[in-house]
Amino acid sequence: MSALILGVKGVESATTADDHHVMTRDVEQNQTAGTDDDTEAVEQVVEEVRDDIRHGQVDDDVSNVLEERFDEAGVRLRPEAIDDLAEDIENDVSM
Repeated sequence: MSALILGVKGVESATTADDHHVMTRDVEQNQTAGTDDDTEAVEQVVEEVRDDIRHGQVDDDVSNVLEERFDEAGVRLRPEAIDDLAEDIENDVSM
């Protein structure tokens, strides 16, 4: 996986190309999402959760945290997509 630097609302965040592909595909497949704003929101939430885990601020299951954060951001993703993102985050943070 090659690193890809993405600007998210004025903040640079590092994600892998595979993470971006999964996030983009999942948002595009979702009937209620699919705009650039939704993709940016997903990327921002994923990066925030990743940082929170690195700083020891997540005690709950990562899927649950993502679901709550996506709800707060007004983004709806399929449960399978959230689980896939959670797994990617957990694998990335454990490296």
